[in-house]
Order: sequence, then structure tokens, then C-alpha cells
Amino acid sequence: MIDEKTLSKTLTGVAKTGKYIAGYKEVWKSVKGSKVVITSSSLTTDKTKQLQEACSAATIPFLQVPVTSVGLGKALGKQFRVSALAVKNQGDANLSAILGEVPK
Repeated sequence: MIDEKTLSKTLTGVAKTGKYIAGYKEVWKSVKGSKVVITSSSLTTDKTKQLQEACSAATIPFLQVPVTSVGLGKALGKQFRVSALAVKNQGDANLSAILGEVPK
């Protein structure tokens, strides 16, 4: 299980130096080409399953974190809720800290 501090540090780095797409609908449209897809615990089971299946088909790592959408938004440094995000370019962030938590 990933802790909030590691997640926050990694996602802050992605937000500052990398590229990401936030929001379920936008992530759903652009799963291909992502480094990792991350969802919050606030996302509905159906939507989580749909994203997980899309990631599996495209061999993209999928990670559901045990934080709410408010916590995921804060980890990105945003003042709004983020239910899902796709990291397109990690920038200077070290994704290995969170990718180690992805189930095989």
C-alpha cells in the first residue's frame, strides 16, 4: 500500500516538471501513451473497472490509491477534486516509488 507522503511527493514532481491529464473522461480518452493511470478511492467501481480493463488491454500500469479525490487533487497541488489522472511525461519525478505498488 502506498503512503500519502510518497504519492504526494511523486505527483507534485509530475505536476511541476511533467505532463499529466486529470479527470475520468479525459483519462478514458487518452489511456494509450500513458506511463501510469492513477485513480482515487472516490471513483465508482464501474468506472474504475473500465479504466483498469483499458489499461490492461494497452499494457499500462494501473494504480488505485487509498485517498479520496480531494486528496489526489491536493497531491497535484490543485484546489479541486481529481478522480483519475494519467501521467504522460514524468518530467523530473521518480515514478518507480509508486510503480512498485502496481500489482503484477
